[in-house]
Amino acid sequence: MHLLRHLALSYRVWDQEEKKLFPAVLSAALCALSVPAAAQESYDPERIVKSIETNDIVAIVNSLGDSVEDSDAEGRFVVALTQEGVRYIAYGTACDSQGVPGCQGVMIQLRYDVPAEATQARVNQANINEGAIMTWMAEDRSTLAFIRYVVLDHGITMANLRENFVVLLAVAPSAMQYVKGEK
Repeated sequence: MHLLRHLALSYRVWDQEEKKLFPAVLSAALCALSVPAAAQESYDPERIVKSIETNDIVAIVNSLGDSVEDSDAEGRFVVALTQEGVRYIAYGTACDSQGVPGCQGVMIQLRYDVPAEATQARVNQANINEGAIMTWMAEDRSTLAFIRYVVLDHGITMANLRENFVVLLAVAPSAMQYVKGEK
């Protein structure tokens, strides 16, 4: 908003030639303000990433056709919603360590209230049968989570990182069936 205020105040002292440029300058300023910095990163499936920032996670979420509900560049996390209404979170881990800027790991999670039918034995069965993800239940039965963790050390493509999101979202319903005793 400071930029728009500055442009408005500056307009009064511009000469006629400068004033002809004002619509283009104002349009560029409005475009810059309308796109958050985190959303300016585009998804490039071939790009190799050895660490990520929030904008990389947002780019993957957007490439899936999902929507970003909340994000925090400092905390490097994103809360997203699939087109089917499934909420998930993704956040960076091992951030700014060992001289590497950004986060060298990505945690992707779906979290639910624990279903009444859930037992530790059923959670274990979900882990055995759906090993592509980890199923976890809090000891106090407050949370059931389905988790996929990705290590980025030495680099992976954005397409591969995106596929890890896809795997979690695809496998979690089956793991939930094990937790509920439906399988």
